[in-house]
Amino acid sequence: MALMFPRQIRNWDLRKNIVDFLGEDGGKPMPCAISMGALIDHFGAGRGGKKACLAAFDRWHVAIETKASDKYAAQAHIGPVLLRRVDFA
Repeated sequence: MALMFPRQIRNWDLRKNIVDFLGEDGGKPMPCAISMGALIDHFGAGRGGKKACLAAFDRWHVAIETKASDKYAAQAHIGPVLLRRVDFA
């Protein structure tokens, strides 16, 4: 089953420099995240930082969520999804 993203909840994790967001698999929460590097390189987050990364995520959330769903399916629905630069190469 593909991940769904019914709630637009996203948060900046300063310790890890990622944007966390939540997907669902059949109603079961599935943590997802995208790295600052991926947001800078592929989604125009400029020099990075909280505001730029959250703005890039908000602007491109459909493409990011689609990639998260694809990666989740490819990893046989095991565990959280972390999107990195390499996932968009």
